[in-house]
Amino acid sequence: MDEERIDELYALAPEGFTAARTGLSKELKAAGDREGAARVQSLKKPTVAAWAVNQLARQRQSDVDELLSLAEELRDAQKKALSGGGAKPLQEASARRRALVDRLAQAAAGMLEAGGYAPTRAHLDEVANTLLATTTDSQAAEAVRRGRLAKELPPPAGFGDLGGLAEVIPMPSRPKPPPEPSGGKGKPATVQSAAAARARKRAEELAREAQAVQASAAELSDEADRLESEALRIRGEAETADRAAARARREADRAGQRAMAARDRAEKAMSRLED
Repeated sequence: MDEERIDELYALAPEGFTAARTGLSKELKAAGDREGAARVQSLKKPTVAAWAVNQLARQRQSDVDELLSLAEELRDAQKKALSGGGAKPLQEASARRRALVDRLAQAAAGMLEAGGYAPTRAHLDEVANTLLATTTDSQAAEAVRRGRLAKELPPPAGFGDLGGLAEVIPMPSRPKPPPEPSGGKGKPATVQSAAAARARKRAEELAREAQAVQASAAELSDEADRLESEALRIRGEAETADRAAARARREADRAGQRAMAARDRAEKAMSRLED
């Protein structure tokens, strides 16, 4: 079947997806493409956040491509930092990633509003988390690139999102080479070898410390994600309760107006009877 037809489905707003999917499936079945019809019918309707990310892939393709291209750079920077090459490349790559994600999240807010959806904090967090996931997960990156995402993705955990952590944890630096001999009288080779061995040992210790902190950071990140999800759930319940209360107030006002109108009609009817 034509892959562009599937792309068209995921370009639709979520509320129009199911009907369009069913229509395309029936069309393919009538044309004798039973396999294509079954494939289309199995496609999942995108959530609001996933729809917004799909629109970013279509309307902000250059920014999305730039974000996805950072994945390899981030991996290389992480390896370099852990092996004692310094944290600066990791900090710079992480800063670029954050700037891109922020810019795309702002664009998503405009797309949500234009599509008739409230650009809530929950939706924008889901968009940002999905975009962050693309820089550490190749499958996530491919799903976002194709603009066929059905559900938002969880944020990367642990060292995959160490951009801010790299600013406060001293990464091991490469051991400096021993100074050049002066006046032809340098230190004996055995002394230089011992110094180099101590430097390597210290670098390995620092690398192990960095890995231990990385593991701790992963646990803290998971806990933060759990607490944030709980906060979002509570916030969503509060918003639902507020909307229900507002609806109840409007219904009460309308009921009061109907009651007043009924009383007026009753009084007029009584007046006519008395006359």
